Amino acid sequence: MAFITIIFLLPPYKSSVPWDDSFTWEALNYAPLLVGGALLLFGGWYVLSAHKWFKGPIRMGTEEELERLEQERLGRFELPTETAT
Repeated sequence: MAFITIIFLLPPYKSSVPWDDSFTWEALNYAPLLVGGALLLFGGWYVLSAHKWFKGPIRMGTEEELERLEQERLGRFELPTETAT
């Protein structure tokens, strides 16, 4: 998935490469500009503000409750081929 994402961000035409002599704004792929802008905007917001107050997701239970739920799910797990008899 990362590979195809990088491929889609590459310039589709030679005329869409900004340092090429035949560059035109009509052929430019704007996806890298938008992705880079979003990374700068939200990365800057996190560095300047959010890292001071964002503490991550809040846990909704104890470790013991989580282990009990996982054991319950493991005990009832069946493959789809086993249930269709």
